[in-house]
Amino acid sequence: MLARKNSETHGCCGWDFEMTKLFLTQITNHFRRRYFKHGQLVGYITLPE
Repeated sequence: MLARKNSETHGCCGWDFEMTKLFLTQITNHFRRRYFKHGQLVGYITLPE
């Protein structure tokens, strides 16, 4: 979904670095909210923002 949208916009490579960074940030934040709330896997979810 994200890649197709980017390939239409950026035609050349089909994946944009800024969108990739945003995508990873969203995933990181999702897991942070999910696991920090439960107090589990805190040591594994220490990715830099």
